[in-house]
Amino acid sequence: MKKQPDFAGIHFALGELYWKTLQNEDAERELRLALREDPNHPMANYYLGELMLRQQKPKEALPLLQISVAGDPSLLAGQYQLSKCYLAQGQLQEALGVLLKVVEELPESKMTHYQLAQVYARLRNSEKQKYHLAIFEKLTKEEKEKKVKRTER
Repeated sequence: MKKQPDFAGIHFALGELYWKTLQNEDAERELRLALREDPNHPMANYYLGELMLRQQKPKEALPLLQISVAGDPSLLAGQYQLSKCYLAQGQLQEALGVLLKVVEELPESKMTHYQLAQVYARLRNSEKQKYHLAIFEKLTKEEKEKKVKRTER
């Protein structure tokens, strides 16, 4: 960085490192610089969007996560975070649409089922709320049982 501060990709690499080590201010600075280089960089948008969500800024996170998901539709974490943005802003149908895509691709994601239960509760669909809550509880129980078996070994 000191020898060649305009080296392509350096800001993303630093931003990712800071993001992973929870150095939020440094991560935000470097990721914003990375987005100056490439405004459509899926992972830079994802990391910055997730960081904005951590800081309770869903309005700022929304366009970042939309760009991230558009650039890499296979990034399920980006889709999940996008659903959280929609939910935080009361955009229930948008949140539901994204979550249904995620659960289709990753049916064993307990947090996606939990989030779906929350959305269905707000949509006043108790049948689907209970359905996804039951899956969440089942997956949570299975996860705990696996941990116990690993500990016993």
